[in-house]
Amino acid sequence: MYAGDMDCEIGTDAGVKKLVAAALAGRLTDIQSEALAELSPELLSLVVLAASKRIADLESKLQAAAGGDPATPSGQKPLYAKPRAPKSKRRPGAKKGHAPARRKRPERIDRRDDHRLDVCPDCGRPLQRCRRTRTRTIEDILEDMRTEVTEHTIHRDYCPHCKKHMEPTVADALPKAALGHRITALTAWLHYGLGVTISQVIAILGHQLQTRLSAGGLMAMWLRLALILEPWHQQIGKQARVSATLHADETGWRVNGQTHWLWCFANGQACFYMIDRSRGGPALAKFFLTEFDGVLITDFWAAYNAVCAAGRQCCLVHLLRELEKVDMHNDSAEWKAFAKKLRRLIGDGIRLRKRADYTPQRYASRVGRIDKRLMAMARAKYADADASRLGKRLLRHADHLFTFLDHLDVPFENNFAERMIRPAVIIRKNSLSNRSENGAAAQSMLMSVYRTLKLRGRDPIATVAAALKIYVQTGTLPPLPKVIVAAQEDGKGIGRIRMGCIEDLTRKTLHGFIAQSIEPGSVVVTDGLPAYGGLKSYRHEPIVISGSGQTASELLPRVHRVVSLLKRWLLGTHQGAIGHEHLNDYLDEYAFRFNRRKSASRGKLFYRLVQQAVQVEPAPYRTITHPHLRGWLSDVDTRHYQ
Repeated sequence: MYAGDMDCEIGTDAGVKKLVAAALAGRLTDIQSEALAELSPELLSLVVLAASKRIADLESKLQAAAGGDPATPSGQKPLYAKPRAPKSKRRPGAKKGHAPARRKRPERIDRRDDHRLDVCPDCGRPLQRCRRTRTRTIEDILEDMRTEVTEHTIHRDYCPHCKKHMEPTVADALPKAALGHRITALTAWLHYGLGVTISQVIAILGHQLQTRLSAGGLMAMWLRLALILEPWHQQIGKQARVSATLHADETGWRVNGQTHWLWCFANGQACFYMIDRSRGGPALAKFFLTEFDGVLITDFWAAYNAVCAAGRQCCLVHLLRELEKVDMHNDSAEWKAFAKKLRRLIGDGIRLRKRADYTPQRYASRVGRIDKRLMAMARAKYADADASRLGKRLLRHADHLFTFLDHLDVPFENNFAERMIRPAVIIRKNSLSNRSENGAAAQSMLMSVYRTLKLRGRDPIATVAAALKIYVQTGTLPPLPKVIVAAQEDGKGIGRIRMGCIEDLTRKTLHGFIAQSIEPGSVVVTDGLPAYGGLKSYRHEPIVISGSGQTASELLPRVHRVVSLLKRWLLGTHQGAIGHEHLNDYLDEYAFRFNRRKSASRGKLFYRLVQQAVQVEPAPYRTITHPHLRGWLSDVDTRHYQ
């Protein structure tokens, strides 16, 4: 007699096989069960064991399908499997007496209409005219939304010196393209930035803008755009590789029916996507060209162990989720004690880091005690299989679990990477990934560009359209815009400001701007970017925003207020119609106006304008139309400088 676990074959008799199959399928009748019991007690015992294992497997599959795994997203759980949310005792809305919050009145009025009744709507008699009025502002989309079609007449004139005909460059569209830069940037942003499908993009432009497009035409236009913006993609990757902290995560992807992986490397200023066939070291080797001189924040995926990084932080939320998952099927006393002890250890570390007065130096002894408790748990021997498995994981990642206690700008979870990868998952669900390698390359490039522009607070359409215009005029793509702002503290207000465009966030560039803009001996307050470190002739006070419990606008209020006013000025006064090649000039003009907003002598203002015009070098027309573009956003708040 031979017996297996599930697909068991007992004997050779067809009747016995039929009885066993009916038992495993749950279709065994009373008569069949009595016949099976009469055959052999050993046979009955084997059938009961096989049926029990079959029931356990089916229950685990049913639990997984119902979203029983803690890692299952809420959207994949059926409604009947979701627990009811507890009722909140707090009433919704703000407290009584709170400051009112309403939509701001538009800064411009395009049209004014007067409304007046001639007769009373109730009785129909004439109304007596009064001077009482009220205003109501309504903002709406124009009924006749359409694109503007421009016919360009290009004159070709002969050059006797070069002995050939010459014609001017039309900068409003790419060479041989029938669609302008703004349509190119808008459609790419809708698809790669917001996850709108190609058919929906065609419908939006067809119904709202009366512009007819085809799916093939859109894809050809986007592939061309991706090739042009490839230097930006490389620049984003370079900035991510030299950052102080970097989050990493990966998710499945399909390219022409083959399994690929979408990698995401992101921080507060850059988001780099990469689609690769590998989910292991080869893909990471393509991104990390050298050692990473920062803290890499990941989950416990083993491939990240191959990255040579200055520091690592493994996501503690993943570890807590693993404990919940094991709790569902393991109720042994040893496991319960292990899970309780580990949860308490993790909770103590997180609560310590959230203290308002926390610094690694002040609480060094408590951090040391947490490390000792971790090593004691990791080196202990456990009879329970799950406790032993997680104990080995703790020992393997002992140096990577509480890195956030040593670095104030490092969180204890990898939530940022998951939030950055979520838009790509939505695009994957809507558009079903890619059908070619070229499409996958364009997907990663354009998603990186548009997500990075969003992180930096840039207008995606205006930024890309302006860059394309410069590319057509000069043949080269300008670098990603970066702007640095310094604001003087004047009591609770703002004194003088300095603004400028910079090429990168290296120490040399940032220190050069500070030395040029701020008087030596001043107190310079910055964010936690490591490149600000080592300032000479200044008293530097860095503020780490991550993990502080406050927003950047609360910790560095003056620069954020200046940037907000600058954006309002650019979008309101200039209607957003600024060329990025002239960004530095706009910054100079705004700083000039801001610093003299309280000037009581208008004659002195005119004198300063004439003085500036005499002192600066002449600006020929070519230097105005073809300047070197520089720029992006970094926070610098300064105090006590003249």
